[in-house]
Amino acid sequence: MKLVYYTHLLKDKSTGLNYSIPTQICEQSKIDDVFWYNYIDSNSTDWENIDIYHNKNDIKSGSFLL
Repeated sequence: MKLVYYTHLLKDKSTGLNYSIPTQICEQSKIDDVFWYNYIDSNSTDWENIDIYHNKNDIKSGSFLL
């Protein structure tokens, strides 16, 4: 299955969703074809090291084709 996760997360891991959503996306990518696009540039070095992670700096126009 191909999945696209479109998020608007900040790098602040003190909030639950900013920790649990990336964890869920990474786990899902182990069994499915996943593309994760975070609409803002979070500057999170943790997320930048994840192959499926993309942000506004990666895709300048804000749109993408799969």
